[in-house]
Amino acid sequence: MLTKVLSQPDSFRYQIIYTKIDRDKNNKPKFTNYFLNVDKEKYFYPASMVKLPTALAALEKINSLSDKGIDKYSVMLTDSSHRSQTSVNEDSTSQNGSPSINHYLKKYS
Repeated sequence: MLTKVLSQPDSFRYQIIYTKIDRDKNNKPKFTNYFLNVDKEKYFYPASMVKLPTALAALEKINSLSDKGIDKYSVMLTDSSHRSQTSVNEDSTSQNGSPSINHYLKKYS
């Protein structure tokens, strides 16, 4: 999926800025920025920049839980702890009616 997106910069109009953090022997950070398809003249929607790292973090976490039988298709129920939050116990837009990381990735990408 990522290769498909990266191979079509005109269709997907992505901009990626990656910052590598290296630390010296005193733990002082050194930042190195890498830019891909960044153009100040093109419109940039900042909310989209959260999606890719969040998706990658979710997939990395799921990968670490594979020994417990959890994968991207596992049902993911979300509770709420405050009245302004919403619980999610079902997803009528998914094939099986249940929320999962796999479906969220498809739904919000």
